[in-house]
Amino acid sequence: MIKFKALSFVLLTYSISAFSSVTNDDFDRCSQFLDKIVASSNATLIKELKVDRSLIKADIDSVNGNDINAKVQFNKMQSTDTPGEGFLLWVKYDYIKFNLEDVTIDPDNPEKLKFDNRYASVYLNCLNKKVIYRVNGVSRLQFYKDNKLSIPEAGVFILPGEYVEVERSSRGASYVKYQAKDGAVYYLWVDSSRIQKLTPSEIKN
Repeated sequence: MIKFKALSFVLLTYSISAFSSVTNDDFDRCSQFLDKIVASSNATLIKELKVDRSLIKADIDSVNGNDINAKVQFNKMQSTDTPGEGFLLWVKYDYIKFNLEDVTIDPDNPEKLKFDNRYASVYLNCLNKKVIYRVNGVSRLQFYKDNKLSIPEAGVFILPGEYVEVERSSRGASYVKYQAKDGAVYYLWVDSSRIQKLTPSEIKN
């Protein structure tokens, strides 16, 4: 979550983004997806310190065009007495080109980072105020080739908690776009009852 801190803290400022409709509130509301992008990265300190990735937060400091500059921390609470506690690194993320860089040491010669690209399109869709859908339930979700859900796509599943884009629905089935961790993109049918439309509060939390 973007927090505005007084006195000793830098006031967050934003320039006009590549999408003029993206607001400060959008960056705040969609912050969990930026956290996931950074937490899934191969940043050296995250690996060396064996940080619990679920605690990693990317606090946006500024946005210039489509470049987000963020301070990455990993503790649950930041104290006004020890504001640097839990600091890991500074990153720059281009939310249009899906490019993540470590700019901690030398911003002019950043280190390009790898990360789980499944979250990149979800973050972009969230910023553009598109509906976000997540797979619910406790078991793997089977993909099908037809809207009657009678012809399964062999070996292609999606796990609960992952995200899809719903293209259209028909009689209890939804035609979805899904990007796998390896970068492969699938357009297939799934059981609509396993697709959950996230509320604004669920996205923010």
